[in-house]
Amino acid sequence: MITVDESTESIWVKAKAKLALNPSTGLENQWLFWLAVLTPLSLALALAIPVWLEYSLSFSAKGYGTFLKVSALPIGISSLSIPLGVLIGRLHGTKQTALQISEAQATNRTNLYLAHYEHFRDHFGEIQQYVIDFTNKSRVYLDIKTLYRSLYPENNINNGVMHSDNKVLLHACKIVCRFDTFIRSNIKDLNQGTADRTSIINGMTFIEEELKEQLPLLGFEVDERFKRPPFQVENIQLVANALKKLILKSVTFDQNLESKKLDAYRKEFLGALENIASLDNVNHQDKERLNDLWRATEGPLSIGDEH
Repeated sequence: MITVDESTESIWVKAKAKLALNPSTGLENQWLFWLAVLTPLSLALALAIPVWLEYSLSFSAKGYGTFLKVSALPIGISSLSIPLGVLIGRLHGTKQTALQISEAQATNRTNLYLAHYEHFRDHFGEIQQYVIDFTNKSRVYLDIKTLYRSLYPENNINNGVMHSDNKVLLHACKIVCRFDTFIRSNIKDLNQGTADRTSIINGMTFIEEELKEQLPLLGFEVDERFKRPPFQVENIQLVANALKKLILKSVTFDQNLESKKLDAYRKEFLGALENIASLDNVNHQDKERLNDLWRATEGPLSIGDEH
């Protein structure tokens, strides 16, 4: 059952909605405008008609004088229609101007976002250079849109260009450093004859989980022919090089991504890349020994789901 208070509130809400100025439509469609214009006229007529009924119509100087004398109050009230109508028109025009500014700002944000994303995509160039072709013919490719969303999570058509977030780049640096730590630890164990199968498998599993979690955030996706690549030095080098390209490209695009935290990893990151790359030349023997060691263990590296 609807109470009197609820009914009154409902009527008040509807009345406010009707009388609110709508900048999307013209002034002639505004209820408040007509209310401001017609209310003084209606009140003036209501006050004037009872007085006019006492007189007869006369088009003479005396008649005009009498009319002005007895109609002074109604005429004064009716004259309020003009300033009230002008006031409502100005208020409506102000709302229309504000709406136009808001729409222009929204359009500017949209255009800025689209231009920013287009520039980001062009900056990275051909996507082919970021493809990771593993030794077993599996392939991981870079999706620029996913990477953009990770680096600029708040950017969209409505917000425009907001602040960047380099968390994924920090994780990429950490992954490469962990590659290097894991490799050097395994080489040390091999040289000392202390290689432990369980520790190796645990290390491989840890790296696998890191890659499963972070590579998709960095925009790397697998194609439909993807198969699990073997845990080999060559594959680690491929991932490390792809991450290097991605990080360097990102920070050259937006200096705001070059935070103090990321800069603190620079020396360690570059050193790790150098160590991983050196396995192709001066430490070629270590590379083969590592591959033999990893092949002898269970739990191959899984970048994504097996197809």
